[in-house]
Amino acid sequence: MISINDVDCKFLVDTNKGSYVLMRLIRAKWNGMTKEERSHYWTANEYIIRVNARALLRELYDKIEDNYYDDELSERLWADTPERFVQMLQLILDGISEFPAANVLKRDEQIDPTIDLEEV
Repeated sequence: MISINDVDCKFLVDTNKGSYVLMRLIRAKWNGMTKEERSHYWTANEYIIRVNARALLRELYDKIEDNYYDDELSERLWADTPERFVQMLQLILDGISEFPAANVLKRDEQIDPTIDLEEV
């Protein structure tokens, strides 16, 4: 658990409502909340979605192999895949990281509900 005084993120996860809330709004009312009300807040870290071309091709080739009932098809597809193809696919996949929706929040540490916010 982390102290409310040590939290350094813009958003918190409210596990009670299943939503994100601005940290400044929770800080403003923290000391007036009960321990029960405080107990469902977690820090939220921002991540940018990144997709790996090799991992994607591995899954894709395995799926193709399963669909065509050929136990060696994935292996043959890998053997035929030039490095340049993987690099080009990676460039395309890197574009996904530029989408606004690729910036996601993920729950990290629970905030200790027993600690009051220290006034600064």
